[in-house]
Amino acid sequence: VVPGVDAVGGLPTNQTRDPAEGEICWFSSAGPNALGTPKPEIAAPGGAVVAAMSGQAKPGEPQSIFTNPGCPLTKTGASDLRCLQVDDRHAVSSGTSMSSPVVAGAVALLLQKDPTLTQDKVVALLQAGAHAFRGAAPFQSQSGPGEVDALGSLDALTRMNTPVLALPARDRSWISLSVDHVAADGSTPVVAYVELRTADGAHGADLFESNRLQPVVLVDNVPVTTPVGIARKAPGLFTFTYTAPPGLGGRTMTFGANFDNAEIVAPRSIPVAADGWRASYGSSAKGSCSASGVGAGSTGGVGIGLGLGLVGAALARRRRSRA
Repeated sequence: VVPGVDAVGGLPTNQTRDPAEGEICWFSSAGPNALGTPKPEIAAPGGAVVAAMSGQAKPGEPQSIFTNPGCPLTKTGASDLRCLQVDDRHAVSSGTSMSSPVVAGAVALLLQKDPTLTQDKVVALLQAGAHAFRGAAPFQSQSGPGEVDALGSLDALTRMNTPVLALPARDRSWISLSVDHVAADGSTPVVAYVELRTADGAHGADLFESNRLQPVVLVDNVPVTTPVGIARKAPGLFTFTYTAPPGLGGRTMTFGANFDNAEIVAPRSIPVAADGWRASYGSSAKGSCSASGVGAGSTGGVGIGLGLGLVGAALARRRRSRA
């Protein structure tokens, strides 16, 4: 089961539900990092995965990640602490320790085909070969551009070395963002990943004239005046970055892309706010206080004034509640 959350997705409801196939795991790490770098860079299966089991982490032992107190009861009425064990060497668990080997395997296949690949190129190929999430991905900062697809990445590598003209189809393409809200102080850039796929979904769109693809950035449905450039990272993968100026708090920004002046991906709109909580729940200020000035060298008067003001506000609230 997974924790239940409210409609916005930020607060728990003390309820649980069964996980859905292909949805982002609730424990997936979120970005961006302190420098504004988008994280995670790619997603991979990590929930209820059959994985290698260390001989020192056998189910039933307190320190083992494969020990589950919630296992069903045996015929004797005791909890079957080994219910996650598949065989002598494998068991079921969840976490990034389950997803990282999937990504490592895809990287190994890429390096096997081209040992000269750099880290940046490998990341771009993983993102270029990714497929759209099969389930819900409500938080973009927690999901990345897509789900790793080894065959898709190998195809992107082939087409990177031997480019082929391929045009995008809207129903197969998508855009993802590095954040779920735009920082109102202009401190964090928004990175947009434009994933363009062909009509059959088998290949990334590539080799078309660069001016046919244009980024879209709107503030309350009005285009921004600052020029925004878009760059090709790999076949089917294009990115652009926009840092909003300070002072747009409370507004909504929309990010998308056009191809031949027509919408090629479903745009995404996110709020401009001080932080994620303000973006989802808003803010309010209540109460009152007073302060009185005092002579130089004395601080007690200000403290007394504040204290009396707060007490007065509390008494006023009590009187109103009794009325």
